[in-house]
Amino acid sequence: MTDGKMSAVRRRTKKQIQESFIGLLEVKPFQEITVRDLCEAADINRATFYRYYVDLNELNDELADNLFQELFCNLADRGVARSSTDRTEARALFMEALRIMEKNRQLCRNLLRGTKGAFAKRLRSSLELLVYEDSRCQLPEEAGLMLDYMMAGIIESAQSWLESGCAVDKANFADMLYEACMPCFHLLDQLQ
Repeated sequence: MTDGKMSAVRRRTKKQIQESFIGLLEVKPFQEITVRDLCEAADINRATFYRYYVDLNELNDELADNLFQELFCNLADRGVARSSTDRTEARALFMEALRIMEKNRQLCRNLLRGTKGAFAKRLRSSLELLVYEDSRCQLPEEAGLMLDYMMAGIIESAQSWLESGCAVDKANFADMLYEACMPCFHLLDQLQ
């Protein structure tokens, strides 16, 4: 088999493993999923699974990293404009993030369940950097609390939106997020 064909087979098998894992997360909590469950769902043997991953944690981490990269690589470069005159820019950022989340709805839902998880914490800290480019340690304590409030609200709202099957139109939801964030932005600017 040529290298090109082997790469295509490897990519297809890895995708099959990942999709089966995401499907299992819909019906079982992560802690209850076994490699055996995954192998049955993906119609592969255990050796094939271990050819790609050390364990289920590595698979979960890889999926979280891929999603995180997709969410933030292109968004972080643009930053978030906080003034009311930059509504179009901020709305476009929210729309892009929501598009990515909707496309990866099953994975996002499962990674965000329980906002105390590692993915939610990583998401919160990255959102903070996006919406408030100054380092958090330079903010007064009141501003840090306001930032916590805003980030928790964004993440919880996004999780609810995903759990509802993205029932609210992305454009309307992006507008709602923007409107909810503006008072926090103004207060943060005053406290700095």
